[in-house]
Amino acid sequence: MKIWVNLILAFSVFSANAQHRQHLAHTHGAGKMSIAFDGLNGRIEFEVAAESILGFEYAPKTNSDKKVVAQAIKSFQKDFDQMLQFDSALGCVLSPDKVEQKMEGKTSSHSNFVATYNVQCKKPLINSRVKFNFSRHEHLNDLDVTILIDAFQKTIEITNKESVIDLK
Repeated sequence: MKIWVNLILAFSVFSANAQHRQHLAHTHGAGKMSIAFDGLNGRIEFEVAAESILGFEYAPKTNSDKKVVAQAIKSFQKDFDQMLQFDSALGCVLSPDKVEQKMEGKTSSHSNFVATYNVQCKKPLINSRVKFNFSRHEHLNDLDVTILIDAFQKTIEITNKESVIDLK
């Protein structure tokens, strides 16, 4: 139950920061990620304009478009632990919950790429590091990350270049 409260707080903090920096909810090249832990159990939520990952955001119509979406979903299901890496000594295992292209409405030509993961670690994350590397997604320029681990809270902005964040 506590983890869901943390996630709600994470999105509230993100929203305040996003409004403060005047980010729009649907901005090409920008996205948000929330990482929330209650003890050793966590949840990650990732959302960006689909164009940042797929190169387009309309509903896929051609076989080529469908292949791009399928490859992106497969990549985020299998390789997300290469884009976000917890310290290996913590023994964290990421399990994809849902990865999808989500249309903003039935008639909209705008969509987001959304991925959620459950995380189980053997040791606490506090006083460790987390590494982000979204360099394979050259159109993803700005990712607002909110991290909540029990009472610890940190909000940062990263780019698609490799970044290492201390959880202290």
